[in-house]
Amino acid sequence: MAQRKWTAAHRLKKKQLKQEGVSANVSVPSSTTKVDLRKKEGKKTRRSKTQKLKNEIEQLRATVRQLTNENGKLKVSQSETPPRPSPSPIFLDNISPSAKRRAITRLKDAKDTLAHGTQKDIRTELGVNLSNPSAPKKTAPSFIQTTIENFLCQDHISKLCPEKNKIIDNKQVRYCLNHLSTLHEIFEYETGVEIDYVTFTR
Repeated sequence: MAQRKWTAAHRLKKKQLKQEGVSANVSVPSSTTKVDLRKKEGKKTRRSKTQKLKNEIEQLRATVRQLTNENGKLKVSQSETPPRPSPSPIFLDNISPSAKRRAITRLKDAKDTLAHGTQKDIRTELGVNLSNPSAPKKTAPSFIQTTIENFLCQDHISKLCPEKNKIIDNKQVRYCLNHLSTLHEIFEYETGVEIDYVTFTR
């Protein structure tokens, strides 16, 4: 009986010693080990973020180089196109000859009061030489003007003035036989030329 108790106590003690040995062999991480792990993890995270930023910067540089090349090509293509003309000559070409002559005459009358170099600028930009005396410019009548004059000189459209001394532009005065609006309609019907009423009566 005593031997059995001793055997049971021996087994229990042996089991306890075995458990203590296993627990002693298990290493518990210290606070220093945790700090080292956090440092390693932080370095790894910083490296990945730095590499990501480097890749983004490289992509941006490539985009900038591409845009710079495209901009240079556009500048080269634009330099080949002719420069736009000045708007002043375009404006003068689209006003009536009488208005242009009046404007040039007024400029010539006031040329003595213009600032120094203004006459040269006007001659360069507009092609008007203010130094020369104004001379009447002879222009050939246009097709519309000739057609209207021939139409109005017909006997069923107008008649000669009884007084032969009434002459305008070396032509004897004629009186219209109808109102101008009616003559305008007849003109368009007979000639087939469509023009507005203002141009017809000019």
